[in-house]
Amino acid sequence: ARLRDVGSVAYYYRPVLPEVMKDRSHFGLCEPDHVYICPQTLFKFHPQFDTLLARILRCDPAATLVLLEATNAHWGELLRARFNITMPDVAARIRFLPQQHGVDFINLLAVSDVMLDTIHFCGFNTSFEGFAAGTPVVTLVGDFMRGRHTLSLYRKMGFMDCVARDPDEYVDIALRLGTDPAYRAQISRRIAEARDVLWEEKQVVEEFERFFEGAVAQCNT
Repeated sequence: ARLRDVGSVAYYYRPVLPEVMKDRSHFGLCEPDHVYICPQTLFKFHPQFDTLLARILRCDPAATLVLLEATNAHWGELLRARFNITMPDVAARIRFLPQQHGVDFINLLAVSDVMLDTIHFCGFNTSFEGFAAGTPVVTLVGDFMRGRHTLSLYRKMGFMDCVARDPDEYVDIALRLGTDPAYRAQISRRIAEARDVLWEEKQVVEEFERFFEGAVAQCNT
């Protein structure tokens, strides 16, 4: 079942931004670093994603990759062990921060340079929150719905500069955003100008109404 011309499958209220923004030092991050954040739940980190992360870290010597610890500490342990095998030369520049909640989470996104979307199983809430913070989200289009939420949000906003067609383009987009402050500021401005279409999208509700009314009518025939 497809909903027509909607940005997401949820009526989403605009995320609340912190009244006072904390700087990077509050999160233990250094100001000069290029901060690439991937705040997805750790079970979304497919082994194929390691190759992309490793390339970004190797191509940008100033890069720090920020992940968030899971509620299950063992997931982080497994991922660290895997990174030590798949990218031993750059694993030291991967930082695991404690989980952040509420406005602190959005604050962390706002002080990051780039958000990296996991492949195959991308973000949803996190993409909404990233756009609210004005942080560019780099996404690679997946074959299934679970890998296409961020794509849909970008389509709704009307620009596709951060949507990659293949892994090479994903790395290229991420590196340009991470290393070119002027380009990153331009993309952030475009997000800020376009993101209002994502909040409280009444058409999502109307499309669910259309689907359920049609489904009930079909069942009754």
